[in-house]
Amino acid sequence: GATIFANTCGCSFYQSPYPYAFAPRLGVAYQIDPKTVFRAGWGFTYQLVENLAGGTVTSVGSYPLVGINPYVGDQTPGFIQQPVWPVTTTNIYPAIGTTSPAPSWPDANQNRPPRVNQWSVGFQREITRSFVLEAEYVANRAAWLSGVLGGGTVTHVPASAYAQYGLYPYPGTGPAGYNFAPTGLSCTPGNDCARAILSQPLSSTAVIQTLAAAGYSSILPYTGYATSNTLGSVIGHPFPQFSTLAQGYNPTGDSKYDSLQTKATKRFSHGLQAGGFFTWAQGFSRATRQDYFNYASNEWTLSQIPPRTLSFNFIYQTPKAEYFNTHMKFMNQVIKDWQIGGFANYESGPFIGIPTTGTAEFLPTEDIYVKGQPLYTPGVNINNLSTYNPYTTQVLNPAAWAQCPVNTNCGSAVTGAPNYMKNFRGPRNPKENANIGRNFRIKERMNFQLRAEFTNIFNRTLMPQPIATNPQNAVTKNALGILTGGFGVIDAYQAPNTAGTFDGTTAATGLAARAGTIIGRFSF
Repeated sequence: GATIFANTCGCSFYQSPYPYAFAPRLGVAYQIDPKTVFRAGWGFTYQLVENLAGGTVTSVGSYPLVGINPYVGDQTPGFIQQPVWPVTTTNIYPAIGTTSPAPSWPDANQNRPPRVNQWSVGFQREITRSFVLEAEYVANRAAWLSGVLGGGTVTHVPASAYAQYGLYPYPGTGPAGYNFAPTGLSCTPGNDCARAILSQPLSSTAVIQTLAAAGYSSILPYTGYATSNTLGSVIGHPFPQFSTLAQGYNPTGDSKYDSLQTKATKRFSHGLQAGGFFTWAQGFSRATRQDYFNYASNEWTLSQIPPRTLSFNFIYQTPKAEYFNTHMKFMNQVIKDWQIGGFANYESGPFIGIPTTGTAEFLPTEDIYVKGQPLYTPGVNINNLSTYNPYTTQVLNPAAWAQCPVNTNCGSAVTGAPNYMKNFRGPRNPKENANIGRNFRIKERMNFQLRAEFTNIFNRTLMPQPIATNPQNAVTKNALGILTGGFGVIDAYQAPNTAGTFDGTTAATGLAARAGTIIGRFSF
């Protein structure tokens, strides 16, 4: 039951660097005619794997190793003392009979770096001497990404381990007519009751009777293991004194990305230079495996990448006016050489995750979309504020979602990595900024620069994302009758004299009211 330290167990805790990260890259450019160029490229890249010495296995000094602290807590080489194994004192970690968070379990491939296979094919065309268009197909495929299979832990229990005790908690498993229903538990007979009993203490009557029916009088892993711990903490766990065994690195993930990227460039002429970009893209990542032992549950899921993105920028420098060359010459000194610039970005609204179901299941699962029901409240256009009032309108339609039935698997819904639907997105948040400025040359070594910068130049009202959890729960209101919580609610209300924070972005960065700054700088 004691933690084995890397300096005495002879284990390969610290793997050698991956020796085969060979990354060839090829590129080609061919001029089809004087104004058209074909370009293509392909290559491998390997990303950096960063694990501080000792950090992969455990954090030095972060666990309460009472009584044996000389073994840890000092990072000076050679200082850590050699314990005598096995440790038989009562000061082991965790203490006898307790269940505690575990140090990391080193993966055999922990130093295999993520590999990205990327390529692009495109054309570049000169329309005029100062205007160029480009279009490219850009894509990549990534492998060996970190921590996907099973959410980064190795404490996974196969169905066969539960079956030894007559339990089938995985939805859809068990013999025909399986209707396990222990006395004293409130649950649906079958898989649901098998799941429920795993959360009961070993000392409970229901657990004792279930084990006896399977031919077991006790399954305590070692003397002194507390019977207040749950049945689920014992079955199939090689180290039941630890609640989980987290892997420091787990190169089992994949991702893929495809896009059409276009670019227009207006080189400087007639006082104007400008550029525009449009990207039509789609990305997928390997979903965190819901059922570690079922490869089919490890499906691709949409990545949070905007399907469409448009951005452009421009700079215009004001010229002299011919009229003022002969009339009021001083006016040219006032109007010339001002630089007026702007930047704008427009992209699809971020995807909203499919709600997690309210039904208790053995595996995390999600709600079911009710076909035929609109995802948004009828009449609401999430990007048009004239179609709803965020203070009083529930913009998402709760009738579009139904709970997953008991003893059923309705799809992966891993915390922090939800599934997305292409047509279920929140409001867009365009960015539109502008500036104007000029340098006034006074003498050779004296210069005065005046500049004004504006964010959210058109003073758009930008909405935060709606709440997308628990469609079955009622909405909540404050004393003013304004919606503040519940599925489909945009919690836009801010008390007077308080600064709003929408999408994690404050007014200081330009996602709130229009703001302008005037800057003057004199250098000499």
